[in-house]
Amino acid sequence: MSGSGSGLRIEDDGGVRTLVLDRVEVRNALSLELRRALPEALAAAADLDATVAGFCAALAAAPPLPLGLARLGLDRSLDTPLDAFLAWEADAVALCLCAPEHRQRVSAFVAAKRAKE
Repeated sequence: MSGSGSGLRIEDDGGVRTLVLDRVEVRNALSLELRRALPEALAAAADLDATVAGFCAALAAAPPLPLGLARLGLDRSLDTPLDAFLAWEADAVALCLCAPEHRQRVSAFVAAKRAKE
């Protein structure tokens, strides 16, 4: 398949298509465009790194019991009948609500709210 004199052609080997640059000026133009786009791509990567770091920090600060149960629930959700899963979920929520860490967090929240009043 040809690009009609543009310096570009597509080679097809029966399953994979490859874009071939036959002319130096086409390769140089593409290289220039890629270099112009590089700062924007690097900035987006930096934003992604910051977003991922924030997400990881939030996960690290979260209580492990609810996170573990949420992960277990996601793993089980696709192959567990709805009634059985809802019963498991109710038990998991009850377990979280009875955990000492939950009581401490609720107490700290209530104390902070009273301090503002």
